Amino acid sequence: MNLLELYKAYEADFEKTYVDDRWSRLERYFTEDAVYQTYGAAGRRTKGREKVFRRLQKELDALPRRCNWRRVVTTSGPEVDENRVLRSWVMTFHIEGAADLMIEGSERITFDGDRIAMLEEEPSETAERHLLAWMKLNPQVFGKDQETVIATI
Repeated sequence: MNLLELYKAYEADFEKTYVDDRWSRLERYFTEDAVYQTYGAAGRRTKGREKVFRRLQKELDALPRRCNWRRVVTTSGPEVDENRVLRSWVMTFHIEGAADLMIEGSERITFDGDRIAMLEEEPSETAERHLLAWMKLNPQVFGKDQETVIATI
C-alpha cells in the first residue's frame, strides 16, 4: 500500500472511531512513540500512541461530539511529499440553535515506514478567533463547561 492509500485507509478508520470510540482500530496506523503536535495559541505536543489517542478522544468530546453533525471538506491534497501526507481542510460544525461554525486548517502526517510517527495539525490564522467568538455567541452549547472546552481544544 502506498502512503496515499494508507492515509485514506487511516482517514476512513478514524471516521469509524469518531462514531464508535474504538481506538484499538487505529493502533496499526501509529508507531508506539507517535507524536501529535498542534500549533497556534493553544498548540501542544503529546508523545506516545496511547496518550495521543486519549488526547484525540478528549478533543472530539470537547466539541465535535456535542454537534448534531460535522463535515470535513478537503480543500487541497491529500498529497505525498516524501514520507509525509499533506492536506488542508475546512470543518463545519452544526448544533441546533446555533450558527454553524466553520474553521480551516491543515495537517501533516509523517510516516515511518507504514506507520504514523507524527501527526501535526495547524489551524488557520483566523480559526482560533472564529472558534472563541462562536463560543461566546453560543454559551448555551457548553454551559459551565465552556472554560474546560476552550482549554481542551
